[in-house]
Amino acid sequence: MAAGNFVPYAKFVFHTQRQAFDFLGATIKALLLANAHTPNMNGHEFLSDIVANEIADAGYVRQSLSGKTITQDGSNRTVYDADDVDFGNAVSLTARYMALFLDTTVAGTSKLMGLIDLNNGGSTAVSSTNSDFDIGFNAAGIYRITP
Repeated sequence: MAAGNFVPYAKFVFHTQRQAFDFLGATIKALLLANAHTPNMNGHEFLSDIVANEIADAGYVRQSLSGKTITQDGSNRTVYDADDVDFGNAVSLTARYMALFLDTTVAGTSKLMGLIDLNNGGSTAVSSTNSDFDIGFNAAGIYRITP
């Protein structure tokens, strides 16, 4: 599924600049949020701020990011990237957003990274009925920092 662009939480940018967010060394996970979720990109900081809107569909499991990299592109931008996320091949899910977070196993300390609108600006959730539910990141990377 081609989703919308990654939008970073303000605190992720702050934590990154303070070197308090280890993208490569930490466990970064993806979770799915329901259509009822209201994004607060300036106010949300921890998993505990959004977990009440996590989907609870049968067969749904949070996914760890694999193939994580931080590189520099030809325009000297720092690029965060990872493999696309596969939530399953025969699952029935309904979700509106995918959030990325640094997993400490405690919701109150697991730092949010950013949010992706799965309907790319539409007003409803997307769904899968007993089929594949994969989310592809932007071909230019998940997130880029421009000098």
